[in-house]
Amino acid sequence: ANRSLQSLDLCDNDLRSSSLNDFELVDPDSNGYIEDLAEPLLPLELLGRSTLHITSLQQLDLSANGIDGADVEALLDGGVLRGSLHSLRLSDNALLTFTAEGAEAFGEAVMRSAALRTLDLSLNDLQPAHLVGLVAGGLLRGAVSTLVLHNNALGGEGVLDDAVAGFEALAAGLPENTCLRALDLSTTHMGPRGAVAFASAPRLGRALAAVDLVGNRLGPEGADALLAARKRTPSLRTLCGLPPGAATVRPEGRPLGPWGAVLLASDLKTGAIGDSMRTLHIADQEIGTDAGSHDVADGFRAISGVLRGCTGLTELSLRLNNIRPRGAAALAEGLALSRSLTSVDLLGALEDLGAEGAAVLVEAFQKSDTLATLCGLEPGVRQLDMFEQNLGPWGAMLLAAELRMGRRSGLLHTIDLQGNALAGRTGSSGAECEDGLRALVAAFAVSPHLASVSLRSNGIGPKCAAAVAQWLAAGGVSHPRLLDLRGNPISRHDARNLRGAMVEQSGCHLEIDFLGESMQM
Repeated sequence: ANRSLQSLDLCDNDLRSSSLNDFELVDPDSNGYIEDLAEPLLPLELLGRSTLHITSLQQLDLSANGIDGADVEALLDGGVLRGSLHSLRLSDNALLTFTAEGAEAFGEAVMRSAALRTLDLSLNDLQPAHLVGLVAGGLLRGAVSTLVLHNNALGGEGVLDDAVAGFEALAAGLPENTCLRALDLSTTHMGPRGAVAFASAPRLGRALAAVDLVGNRLGPEGADALLAARKRTPSLRTLCGLPPGAATVRPEGRPLGPWGAVLLASDLKTGAIGDSMRTLHIADQEIGTDAGSHDVADGFRAISGVLRGCTGLTELSLRLNNIRPRGAAALAEGLALSRSLTSVDLLGALEDLGAEGAAVLVEAFQKSDTLATLCGLEPGVRQLDMFEQNLGPWGAMLLAAELRMGRRSGLLHTIDLQGNALAGRTGSSGAECEDGLRALVAAFAVSPHLASVSLRSNGIGPKCAAAVAQWLAAGGVSHPRLLDLRGNPISRHDARNLRGAMVEQSGCHLEIDFLGESMQM
């Protein structure tokens, strides 16, 4: 009897096992409870029938209800897609149990629906055969404009299976489609062969504006095929699901990888996205490595190549992307050419950057007229908390360059570098690397406002302790009032050198412990 209900959210209600007697219905006029209805069960066929009769209903969310293929059949029997429903969400259910016939029947029901515009089948572990059945039934011949398929195994159960049947079905059904505008295929186990199969269509539809392919291991051949398909599809605006006109571009949740970064760079070249962008946040996106953990510079090279053209871009975050020497060299070119970037954050996961990679980035920073930070520092920062930021010696070199330049750190008073393995990570050799710490103490020496420095638990051994001692012993340079060296494997000999270096310095307090030494010490 309801004639005003437009949206019904039944997400996460275990509808398969519910009964009408489980619900207490509220009478809005009396603010009390009316008697329970006597219907013994709430079959999904009845739910489908109800939606058919509520002519005002436009949105129905049945996500996370354990709905399987048989339940979908019951919904269809009830007429869930024969009414006025514009949006149906079946995300995070058990549609893996679809038979081939069931998938085809569902695709046919979607095709026959005159009202349905949005269909969400994400997080259902759908396999290639399911997608083949859906398309065969007519999924792409209906009026649906938004189709969400993310987090399904459309390329096979294993991430590297690279099955093509489902993507071939999409490629066959898309060219003449005139309704679909957005297609989400992110994290669907699409591999290089699957990408080539999907991109083999003469065009990816007549109206398709947005495809999301983030989170797939496309490989160079897959990325190249998709870029070629983009050129054949004039309506296509994005391959990464990016909205137009956004000031902040931030691919969410799923790693781009190097080849996803290539697609992203292609997106940024379009005026609908790149012209309005002010912030590009692509942290922790695995841009520096492919599936084999090799040094891949293609993603950084692609991003670097669009920096000059994005004239409104002021902030770029590439944290935690395992930048290696080749990637650093590629990125440095773009940083040097950009005329708008003021803030870049490259810290985290720099274990493989090396002295050469750090040096080329520092050189680009020093030459830039606009770039104020490589480490994401805020203007006029006085207290810098770098606790457990995975700097390592090469990140320390980037930070040191920034402190020496003083573009944003000229008023720095306190810096906490605790827990950053500045002396290098422990590898097969376990060798201590003093490059980063030497660069840092040289920067501390020209930081006149710096009063407190924590180098706690940084793996400082003999070489790094000697670098600190040389800084403390030097005259005519800046020294902090508090230097925290606790939690480092400092020997008796190192401690004597540090104490001797401090004798001539007034007002400097050293906190130190002797990790692994005896209590009698």
